[in-house]
Amino acid sequence: MNGRISLKTAFVQAIRSRVFLALWIFIVVQTVVLIFLTLSLGKIGQPGVPYRYDGFSATGIFRDNGLYLLNFAFFAVAIPILNSLASLKMYAVRGRSVSLGILWLTVIIMLAATIFVAALLNLGNVL
Repeated sequence: MNGRISLKTAFVQAIRSRVFLALWIFIVVQTVVLIFLTLSLGKIGQPGVPYRYDGFSATGIFRDNGLYLLNFAFFAVAIPILNSLASLKMYAVRGRSVSLGILWLTVIIMLAATIFVAALLNLGNVL
């Protein structure tokens, strides 16, 4: 196999590492926080949620029922899963350092997404 290991072996080795386990737990916590923010701050299903501002209309604010806010929750689930799988694949192909880099990048992406979603949903509550 030219020095490569299988995904199952990579998963077993990653689970034994405290760094991998801590990063995965932190990513899961970030995911739960982002989903909670989306569901608590977003007024999903209620009419009158602002979704676009336009200077050419009479009021300037277009409103909808807010179902599009579920995309934030979908993002919060999809990105950690896909990046964790990519991290395991990189662990099998390239090794530990590249794999940890992908997990740290996932932490940064989820942190930025949480900040942006909280800011956007609070802005929606003001309008």
